[in-house]
Amino acid sequence: MTGHIPNGLLNIISDFLTNRSFYANVKSANSSIYSLDRGCPQGPVLGPVLFNLYVSRNYTHIPPNVKFIAYADDSYVICPGSTVDEAKTLAESTIAIHVEKLHELGMVVNEGKTGNCVLESI
Repeated sequence: MTGHIPNGLLNIISDFLTNRSFYANVKSANSSIYSLDRGCPQGPVLGPVLFNLYVSRNYTHIPPNVKFIAYADDSYVICPGSTVDEAKTLAESTIAIHVEKLHELGMVVNEGKTGNCVLESI
């Protein structure tokens, strides 16, 4: 047994994540078969669970006044501020650190799909 995970469960997870391959099918034409050496399969319920377990140790950098919401590879930060600029600065710095931490885990972040929304209370 490794840590608190029974060997049987480790074997199931290992089988789920290793020796995977894929091909594309477009209009009845198949591509070559390629091997996958990283990543978590999308679709099965276990995929997001394993992803969240893997990156959860990465959330210690989130400031205590920031609400951080994550599910699989989607992350949201809700930042308070006395002014819009203060909240925006806090959000941008939190996201920048989060992206850096994900890179340290060997992950790629599509920053082109990253955006922000500022809500101001009246």
